[in-house]
Amino acid sequence: MAIVLGPLVLEDHLQQLRTARLSFLVDISLKIANDFSSKIPNEWICTLPADNHDRKICYRAILICWAVTGELVPRVMQLKAVLAIQNGKYVLVSAGTGSGKTLPMALNILLDDPSMHYLTIILCPLKRLQKAQVEEFTWRFKICTVVINEDTPRDERWYSKYLWNSGTKTRSLAKLAIVTTEQLEKSSAGHWSSMAILIRDPWFQRYIARINVDEAHSIHIDGLGHYGLWGNLDVLLNLLPQTVRWPNTVYALHQVDSIENMANYRCFVAHPFSLANQPRVLIFIDDRKLAAKIVTYLKKLFLDETYKEFTAPNGGCRILIMTSSNAVGVDFPNVKIVCNVGLPSTVVNLLQRGGHAIRTGNEQALFIIFYEPWVMDIDLNNYNGDDTDIHDPDRPRVHARTVGKISVIDKKDCVPFILVKLVQQRPCVRDTFAGYLKDETLIWTGSYCCNCGDHLFLHPLDFDLQSLLPGPLFVDTDMMDVDKATGSSSGGHGYHRLVERPYLEHALNKWLEEAHRNDPLTFA
Repeated sequence: MAIVLGPLVLEDHLQQLRTARLSFLVDISLKIANDFSSKIPNEWICTLPADNHDRKICYRAILICWAVTGELVPRVMQLKAVLAIQNGKYVLVSAGTGSGKTLPMALNILLDDPSMHYLTIILCPLKRLQKAQVEEFTWRFKICTVVINEDTPRDERWYSKYLWNSGTKTRSLAKLAIVTTEQLEKSSAGHWSSMAILIRDPWFQRYIARINVDEAHSIHIDGLGHYGLWGNLDVLLNLLPQTVRWPNTVYALHQVDSIENMANYRCFVAHPFSLANQPRVLIFIDDRKLAAKIVTYLKKLFLDETYKEFTAPNGGCRILIMTSSNAVGVDFPNVKIVCNVGLPSTVVNLLQRGGHAIRTGNEQALFIIFYEPWVMDIDLNNYNGDDTDIHDPDRPRVHARTVGKISVIDKKDCVPFILVKLVQQRPCVRDTFAGYLKDETLIWTGSYCCNCGDHLFLHPLDFDLQSLLPGPLFVDTDMMDVDKATGSSSGGHGYHRLVERPYLEHALNKWLEEAHRNDPLTFA
């Protein structure tokens, strides 16, 4: 049984509410009938943090609920459940029959961005209960809902229409699937159901927004073994990734003349400066002395604020320079840009730093990696010595030598094989990291994936690093000159190295497009 979503005009209104600012949401709530406004738990909402994030979610949920049902206003208990789920937490709701546990499930689905094609799964123990639920979600909340049980068609066309098109790897109509647990495990005859196979598909898993376990008290009352998978929900939890690894992060490799040149860090400060337009930026650097120099330089351009102000949602500090000691275990809210200065000794260190970008929400973030020209001169064959493990992607070029009791190694020899290969050959950054972690997380939701691989060569005009930064990129004129090492002795122009040509081609294409657009003889 499946019923398509309600009128398009309603969906238009819901989308406005999903993207509206808090001030607009509050204003709308005050203009609706008095009996509606009086039901809103404003006193409790005012106790939420003043950063507007949680308050915005509450008002969105309230207005969307009213727009869909025409009568319901969520209570505090229901809003708490919605907030916890929207903030990525596990939630246990203990309440009696008729207390309104279904409403938070529906509101979280209605809050989802339709363009993301998310699916919510409800695990339900009884077919009779499934029938009641599908009617409520479909008719009361206007959510396209399907039921998966032993009576569900095994026809691939049905699954393609409502859940998943395996040929194109795309989602279909349903936003909610109410599933009996038996459909997620092997049958007594040892066969997998269609849903069990589907939920083990890594591509399909990316679209599962949440799983709600309904009537969970039955696990305790009836015993762990009574409902099969209900007695072993950890299997399902381990099967599904908690989140896609940073699909909203854009990766960028950027060559700088020298990490010691302070002008390279000017791009992280809004120009002209305005605190309202200045994104939060984290800059990781392994050299404490260099970190201090960057701080001194940016203070001249920026505000002299404290570490506490950076971690406070409304703090005045917008740029924080830090070493690797704070890459793990410290949470920094609302970081829009993360920069890693230089190439660290392992990809794990790099990903731990990049993971600080926009930890909650779907807003686009940027992870930019600065590297110096000498990386291009490293011979990858030097990583294949007799005493090296060629299966270790993090292997260094030269092992540390001991002087007295101190291990000594040049930073240029510490750079791991995989990162040098990434910089020199420029495959897709997301694909490289996914392969390193042995996953298939190649889905991206930002404006771009990265500035490497086919994304650069097939669409050279699409990626504009400057558009992702608040301030102007520093351009070293020497880097635009012909490589002197390969230039002819007669003074003639040599050729750029292959790895540098995409940048030149990109610049030339942008110039050509701009010149064509500004040519007075060009007709639209």
